Amino acid sequence: MARSTDLNPLDYFLWEYLKGKIYNTKPRNLNDLRQRIINEFRTIPREFYRNAVLSFYNCLAYCQTTEGRQFEYLL
Repeated sequence: MARSTDLNPLDYFLWEYLKGKIYNTKPRNLNDLRQRIINEFRTIPREFYRNAVLSFYNCLAYCQTTEGRQFEYLL
């Protein structure tokens, strides 16, 4: 399993983005939290996902170039 945040853009970037939106006010209950997540996902522009995927592909290329060694210094 990849541990680099550069190889997990949706895990790190997307969820941090969503947390900032969802937790502006404390959810009332679990159903409120679920609905907020669904609503926020619907507002994210396609370009956001596209950029995340392109960034991921770039990081994979660096990972391949360094044969799996550390590559953050190349970014």
